Amino acid sequence: APGSFTGGSEIVSFLGAGTYFLFVDGMNGSTGSYQLQVSGQVAGGSACDPASTVFTCDAAAGFACVDPGTGTFTCVAGDCSDTIDNDGDALIDFPFDPGCTVLSDTDELDSCPGVGCPLCSDGIDNDADMTTDYPADIGCGSAADDDEQGCLYNFTGGAAMGWTFTGTCTSGVAWNVYDGQSYSPMHALWYGNPATNNFDCSGLSNSGTATSGIVNLPATGSSVTFYTWGESEGCSTFGGYDQLSLKVDPVGAGAPVEVWSRCDPAETSSGTAGLWVMQTVDLSAYNGMSVQLQWFFDTIDGVANTYAGWYVDDVFVNGACP
Repeated sequence: APGSFTGGSEIVSFLGAGTYFLFVDGMNGSTGSYQLQVSGQVAGGSACDPASTVFTCDAAAGFACVDPGTGTFTCVAGDCSDTIDNDGDALIDFPFDPGCTVLSDTDELDSCPGVGCPLCSDGIDNDADMTTDYPADIGCGSAADDDEQGCLYNFTGGAAMGWTFTGTCTSGVAWNVYDGQSYSPMHALWYGNPATNNFDCSGLSNSGTATSGIVNLPATGSSVTFYTWGESEGCSTFGGYDQLSLKVDPVGAGAPVEVWSRCDPAETSSGTAGLWVMQTVDLSAYNGMSVQLQWFFDTIDGVANTYAGWYVDDVFVNGACP
């Protein structure tokens, strides 16, 4: 994929198996040092090297590099993503089987019920919040989670999980829980129109806000972690259209404050290049406070709004849930 770049840049190409050469040349006679980083994902069903940290199987989609008995290491769906109850406990795959910590786990084996069973599968309300285990307890990221504390919004069941939505478009574009993309099965928070799979509002500019319930943050170390997947105009392209940001609204203590935008850190020119990107935001400025999280999306204009848009999934706040 030839091209000329200045500053930090990224080239994303979809290539078949083979040998490739990379050429780096100064632009307009420029000289200086540079750092070249190469990485890639091996397609499912293709040969892989289990020792490689550069070219890896798509773990987010449930693939692991194993020898399926053919003598060749291959990217195959592991036991925790193959839709089969491999350990006979009537629970299938991540996030529902307590033996599965991620989709790419290669076995479903666990010690439940009994010693060593994760707290999110032991049948006990360990954090005394009147809800027990995954998926009922919002502090449980999966059945394998060993801590019921905190708030995880993973939208797995397709419900809004207490989030409320407002927006300016009257023709179907809004924040909603949708299954077009997701980091953990099978839904995520998304701004768009499910009927068109984009955020075009009949050619008009539009915006919307998704607001969580009230979360009581701890006295120290407050933070929020989440995953984003996006496709739209670039975050700084043409003045910065299609803006996505996260705001914190301290209850009764002032207006919402932006704590993250989709340009933190810098992204590719039109989104996240088909990948889920994890972000962690320090909320220590709000330690001990009751807050609401707000996702805000604004197209700025009515042009080029037929992209797939932006998804947010697995939002985890280390606080007491509503």
